[in-house]
Amino acid sequence: MKINLMLLPLLLAATLMGCDNDTEQKAADAVHNANETMKDAAHEANEKMKDAADDVKEKAGDAADAVQGQVEKARLEREKQEAEDALKKAEELKK
Repeated sequence: MKINLMLLPLLLAATLMGCDNDTEQKAADAVHNANETMKDAAHEANEKMKDAADDVKEKAGDAADAVQGQVEKARLEREKQEAEDALKKAEELKK
């Protein structure tokens, strides 16, 4: 059976009813440890999400740069072709 970590402190607190002080202290320590574990897991997940978002931003920037480079290359190629066509027409008109 899988226990949701958020419900674990509640489950442990419910077991405290009718326990002696030593058992109650152990259960309280277990609840505290579970809370700390949840906090650490949440913090780690948050850091991983931030890292993943940074990676996505970086890759998106690289892709945008690559697309911009291709657009510039295509523009230069078109201008070159237009210049060649203009030269050919000029030569034909001279004949």
